[in-house]
Amino acid sequence: MSPDNQTILIGDKFGDVYGLPLHPPASDSVPAKVEPEEQPNPAARPFMKPSATDLTVHTGRNRKALEAQMKQPKAVKEPEQMAFAHDLLLGHVSMLTDIACVSVSVNTATKTHDRTYILTADRDEHIRVSRGPPQAHIIDSYCFGHTSFVSSLCLLPRTENTILVSGGGDDFLLIWDWRQSTIIGRIDLRAALARYEEDLPVRLRKSKKVQVQAANDEAMLLQDSREAMGKAEQSTNPEGLADEQADEVTEEKIAVAGLWAEQVGQEVSTEQQTSVFCALEGVPALFEFVLPTVKPTKIDASGIQLHILQLGGNPLAVVIDSDRLYVTTDNIHEPGTTKEKRKSAVATRLQCIFIASPTEPQRLNDLEHLLNGYDGMQLTDDSKELKAIGDLVYNVENLRKRGGEEG
Repeated sequence: MSPDNQTILIGDKFGDVYGLPLHPPASDSVPAKVEPEEQPNPAARPFMKPSATDLTVHTGRNRKALEAQMKQPKAVKEPEQMAFAHDLLLGHVSMLTDIACVSVSVNTATKTHDRTYILTADRDEHIRVSRGPPQAHIIDSYCFGHTSFVSSLCLLPRTENTILVSGGGDDFLLIWDWRQSTIIGRIDLRAALARYEEDLPVRLRKSKKVQVQAANDEAMLLQDSREAMGKAEQSTNPEGLADEQADEVTEEKIAVAGLWAEQVGQEVSTEQQTSVFCALEGVPALFEFVLPTVKPTKIDASGIQLHILQLGGNPLAVVIDSDRLYVTTDNIHEPGTTKEKRKSAVATRLQCIFIASPTEPQRLNDLEHLLNGYDGMQLTDDSKELKAIGDLVYNVENLRKRGGEEG
């Protein structure tokens, strides 16, 4: 939403950002769709522009054929118009992944006034700062620091909207003073994930030995396949290939699925702490990072506290309401995985967590009882159905660029 709560900002995967009025006018200003006129010769087959030209045709017969083609009606596909009021505000050259709109106080030579900014993140590791409407075409600055895609942006409360936390496909979160395009802090997600795995029961911890054995088996199968196909580039060192595969397996990729922030406590002070909650794709927990002050100029990593909130399933979305978190969780897939079907028939869909005391037992409210008791979806053993659901809810890691792709 825009700061005045009158406009909905929507970004699409093509990189465009649109402004839609929350209360649309009585008649949207979109022209009615005009049906195309009949072709002069309905029997003639529409075609696109031919690749041949007068300079590439060397016989009389081919020239006559080219002239006949040029006289035929051309097939032009008109772009479909959106049948509601909207304004195109800005565009990226890459897939847009997240958007935030803020209003900040700006001091000029003559006066102090509020100015709106649109912050956008994309797959090409960029965070772009643009002016708000009607100057959304003006790019104010960029925040560079990520080495992989950026999937989530989160503005910290009580910081005059100037402190931003971002995350994506890197092993870290970055804390920005986005007005200055400077990094003022860094949160190590790899260390947080290692801490989470250490807290798990032994039976749930990932066995490195099992991973290495699986990597060795996969490497040997690959080697056998290469030999069977007679490829010249086949490896002569399957053990070394196995070690390489094992390193890839044990070094688990991190993908930030969401970031949310809320202040801790009610009274305003210069030493007010702020909590940033982070969800990693396929990890059944929320990572709470407690930052030391509201508006710091530099955040030391040693001053950031880490709390891990265990969940009954992989988190899908979070809503913060006053002193509690409402977390929707995946009840289809096994916690900790994005492909395996859940073994247990009992699974929660919604969890409520008190921010001040996340480990204390809580009484479920009526909404939680309703959602957790809902039995409307019966998943079959069809692997295609399971994959379709997985592709729908786990799509952040797919933003990661593969070999050959460039930013």
